[in-house]
Amino acid sequence: MPMDGVPDPRHASVLASTAHSDQTSPIRRGLLIRRNFLCEDLPPPPPFAGGVPEVDSTATTRDRFAAHTANPVCAGCHRYIDDLGFGLERFDAVGRWREQEHGAPIDPSGNLNDVERLGTGTSAPYASLPELAAKLSASAAAPSCFTRQYLRFSRGLRESLAQRCERLSIERTFEASGRDIRELMVQSVLAPSFVERR
Repeated sequence: MPMDGVPDPRHASVLASTAHSDQTSPIRRGLLIRRNFLCEDLPPPPPFAGGVPEVDSTATTRDRFAAHTANPVCAGCHRYIDDLGFGLERFDAVGRWREQEHGAPIDPSGNLNDVERLGTGTSAPYASLPELAAKLSASAAAPSCFTRQYLRFSRGLRESLAQRCERLSIERTFEASGRDIRELMVQSVLAPSFVERR
C-alpha cells in the first residue's frame, strides 16, 4: 500500500502471485480479498467459461475485463470479484506502483458488493485503495474472518462444525475488546478445543 506516495515493497510478492507474468489479474486479486479477508468462497467457474482476455496494447485492464460483468453468465460471480481486483490496479504485475496503463490513467475505483454476505444485494462503492481498506475494516465480515483465519493458522487446521459456537464466542470477545489481537490470542488458548483433549 502506498505510504506518502511510495508503494510498500513488502507486499510485492503477494501482488505478483495474484497476477499473470504479462498482466495484472483483477480476478485473482479480487478472489484474494474475498477468500482471505472476508472468508467468502465462490463456486468454480463453469467449464465453458472463457479465459483471461488477451493483452491489448491500447486497452486498460478494466476495459478488457468489462466483458465478464457484461455477460450475464459470468456476471453472477464476477460482480463480486472484478470490482475488488480493480482496487489494486495501481500495482502492476510485479507489484510496482503506477499511475497509468498504456497511456491511460488508472481508475482504482470499484464496489465492495455484498461485503457482509454474498447475495445480500448491498453496495459499498469506493474510489481508491485506502477507501476500499476503510470499507473492509468497517465491516463486520472482515474481523470475523480475521478471527477465523487466526484460529486456523494457530491450530494448523480448519474448525469443525462442532467448533462453530466456540469460534463465534471468540469473535464476540474479540469485537468487545476493540479488536485487540492480544485478547484474541488469549481467548484462542483458553478455548475448550485448545485446552481439552478428546
